[in-house]
Amino acid sequence: MLKSPLFKEDLGGPMYLQRRNRILRATPAIRSLVAETTVTPNDFIAPLFIDEGENTETEIASMPNYFRRSLDLTVKEVKELWSVGIKSVLLFIKCKDELKDNTGKEAWNKDGLM
Repeated sequence: MLKSPLFKEDLGGPMYLQRRNRILRATPAIRSLVAETTVTPNDFIAPLFIDEGENTETEIASMPNYFRRSLDLTVKEVKELWSVGIKSVLLFIKCKDELKDNTGKEAWNKDGLM
């Protein structure tokens, strides 16, 4: 049978921890010292969906509460995100269907949204 320093019995029998880590969660100060991960607004990346035009906002049917906005409204949204601590965004551009092809050459258009 295997032996482990953490358990009183062999690994094949009943397992009782010799040391319980509950003490590490006793107070908020101790919890913050032993925390593995801290998530802050700075860790988030906000997805933003952009469409052509001005002052337009359309809901994305397959994603409730998500909107495709024009560039001017997107700028306002970025400012609001920045004010609450979210400093990273991922842009998704709506390309006209007639400009789409298998190579994605519209992404290289100097006059495109990107």
